[in-house]
Amino acid sequence: MKNDKSKNFKYNGVIHIHSLNSDGSGDIDAISKAAQKAGLSWIVITDHNYFDTKEGIYNGVYVLKGEEVSPKTENHYVALGINKYVEPCDDPNVYIGNVRKQDGIGFAAHPDEFKKGKIVIHQLTGTKILFRTGLKSGIGFLVGQIS
Repeated sequence: MKNDKSKNFKYNGVIHIHSLNSDGSGDIDAISKAAQKAGLSWIVITDHNYFDTKEGIYNGVYVLKGEEVSPKTENHYVALGINKYVEPCDDPNVYIGNVRKQDGIGFAAHPDEFKKGKIVIHQLTGTKILFRTGLKSGIGFLVGQIS
């Protein structure tokens, strides 16, 4: 039997980046240049209540879009895999449900600030994990049902 050696590939990227279309400090060109310089293969732009970012390859970096659904007070939610704008409202169960209707997934944008009393927590499909090891820090993404 032939020894089948699978190759592993590593594609570094970042989820949850803001541009000038919300509270970020750069346009897509500047952000993608910084991402390329940092060695990233892909990024996801998730501006607050904005979903008109044009996906594509910018400066050698795949730029994808999501949305940070951002009610005026709290419970910001990063929505991925959606195909249209998700309207924010005071009830996170409503906008999370609207993300799911689009077959999207999402996570609490700022889990330390998320008000658990206002959400059915099992509707979350993931959470952002902040980590710091030695001199490196970053953001990981855990996908899975939270109950």
